[in-house]
Amino acid sequence: MSEFREPVVKALFAVSGNQCAFQNVDTGAGCEEKLTDPSWRRTKGQIAHIRGRQPGSVRYEAAYAHVNEFENLLVLCPNHHTQIDDLEPHRYTTDVLVEMKARHEMSAPMPSKWIDEDDLERVAKEVTAATVARWIAENMMAQAAAEADVVESMRQALADAISSMAERPKIVLTLYYYERLTLAQIGQAIGVSASTVGRIRRGALLDLRDALGPEADALLSAIR
Repeated sequence: MSEFREPVVKALFAVSGNQCAFQNVDTGAGCEEKLTDPSWRRTKGQIAHIRGRQPGSVRYEAAYAHVNEFENLLVLCPNHHTQIDDLEPHRYTTDVLVEMKARHEMSAPMPSKWIDEDDLERVAKEVTAATVARWIAENMMAQAAAEADVVESMRQALADAISSMAERPKIVLTLYYYERLTLAQIGQAIGVSASTVGRIRRGALLDLRDALGPEADALLSAIR
């Protein structure tokens, strides 16, 4: 799923006049950077949020429901996108950016003077595709981090459960799963037969499943 709908991207670029929407908060001076050109391989314009899109981002408002819609977005060159979000977010507040967007869209030249419908379609698809790629990358990283936290938590629970066992089951599981000894090797180490080691291991696994559920088998398999 894309962060921005393609019609929203097309509308933003159509009313931009092919010009970065940035205006200096002190002087009112605008930016003269073009957003796209037929000779360029890709567009320079970047879609910026007025109100932040997620908790922790600049200018985030939890109650605002239209974060990825036209009224909350403006198109900037990369330098000014960085300026409002990373360098001077305290100066480029929501109110400042709302006014900046309104002034720019009222003063921008008509879109027909610089871009036709085919070019607009291309730009919209390019920005949307780039956004999809970034969204996927960000979410895959977040998902991987969350999964890693869950696995680490389960690994710790497994280690704690093994540590709390009686001495012989604890030794058997540790040698078999962590040291990767065979049943016969473990039997020689603790002075019992391989079949006895197998019986101890099966009993210990039952205790682990009672304590941790089916995740115990998956984690032990991963270790093994």
